[in-house]
Amino acid sequence: MESLPTSREEAKKIGAKHFFTGVPCKNGHVDKIQTAGICRQCHLKMVAAWSSKNPVKRAKIARKYQTNSIDKNRKKAREWAHRNPNRYLIRKGFLGKASPQWLTDEQRKDITDKYDEARQLTISTGIQHEVDHEVPLVSDEVCGLHVPWNLRVITMGENRRKSNKLLVWEK
Repeated sequence: MESLPTSREEAKKIGAKHFFTGVPCKNGHVDKIQTAGICRQCHLKMVAAWSSKNPVKRAKIARKYQTNSIDKNRKKAREWAHRNPNRYLIRKGFLGKASPQWLTDEQRKDITDKYDEARQLTISTGIQHEVDHEVPLVSDEVCGLHVPWNLRVITMGENRRKSNKLLVWEK
């Protein structure tokens, strides 16, 4: 709230939608205030009351908003997944069960670094690179873990050929 203007006039002057005075509203809430003159808590109560009295209208407004926002939300989700491939896969449940809770922050950073390395190699070489689990997470033979020492960066083609097989190297 420190970054908000402290008066309605100041908020309107800079084009802000809210301001914060620190003074309670007529209902006793100390919260940011819309430039229209209602505090956020009072506004939320007013919207909730209107929504409960007008469920059909509320549903229609929600559908319209969702329909108008689909492309924008999909684009934001794709951009986030691209920036955070490791977190995306965990969030989708692909890696959650294979990611031990006992990993340290440094080890989690090592995992993120592998995904960053794959992205950088893809950009610099023009050849798609991916992070491979040397011991597959799901296989008929064995199930590996999503840990730094089980990860390596390889080309997408190599990763597709390997699939979910455990490769055994002869020394």
